[in-house]
Amino acid sequence: MNNNDLKRISKKGYNFTKDDIVLLQKTIDENPYFQLAHIFLSRAKYLLKAEDYVKSLNTTAMYSPDREILFDFIYKQSEVKSSSKQATAKPLPAEKTTQPAAPSPITEAKQVKISPPVKEDGTEVKSKEELRDIVREQLRRIEKERSKKAVEEKQKEKSKTEKQETVAQKDTTETKRKDKKEILDAFIKKEPSVSRPKDGPYDETLRLAKESLEDHFDFVSETLAEIYYKQDNPEKAIKIYEQLILKLPEKKLYFAARIKEIVDNK
Repeated sequence: MNNNDLKRISKKGYNFTKDDIVLLQKTIDENPYFQLAHIFLSRAKYLLKAEDYVKSLNTTAMYSPDREILFDFIYKQSEVKSSSKQATAKPLPAEKTTQPAAPSPITEAKQVKISPPVKEDGTEVKSKEELRDIVREQLRRIEKERSKKAVEEKQKEKSKTEKQETVAQKDTTETKRKDKKEILDAFIKKEPSVSRPKDGPYDETLRLAKESLEDHFDFVSETLAEIYYKQDNPEKAIKIYEQLILKLPEKKLYFAARIKEIVDNK
């Protein structure tokens, strides 16, 4: 709606049309808090006897600062304007009239039958108090719907947050498992081996270290690793297999595969 449209429908005695209702409704959809648009829309629907007039009036009452003025504007003002214009209208002299004059907007406005507003059950609204009750009931409904919608939005937000936390936790667990698996796969793929040290000045020291290592791992065996694994102690089983890789490098691939199997079944 532009300024020309607003000036046009604001004119005294303006005769609303269905196109005006469409224009006003579009304006309200774009600007929900445009008070004048709500007021003019209710007046237009009242004059044109629209079926959803009462619903429109209830909404307009929410945006009207003074409901007494709103009531008089929609009902009493129309009756006063029609009666005053009808009393002051003077017919043209017969001798000066050569053809019937085209009906003016004022004449057309007189022909509009103004009927009193009705409630949702079809009964007539007979007083301002009844109109106020209609508006109060509509306000209570709107407030109840808003409260219900707020609770639903809060529950949706909570559910969304919980879902995001669950997904994040699952992703973290999967990432850890993937990292362990990649480390073991890389270890098996590279096939690391322990090379024999070259002869040198430290041969005696290396020999003593090797003997010490063999003495330390005398109690380590594949059977012990399996016992720990069957007793739900995979950490100790993995540790023994790691020690067996150093003790028996010729079976390193087999021990590495067992470590990988234990990790995957955790």
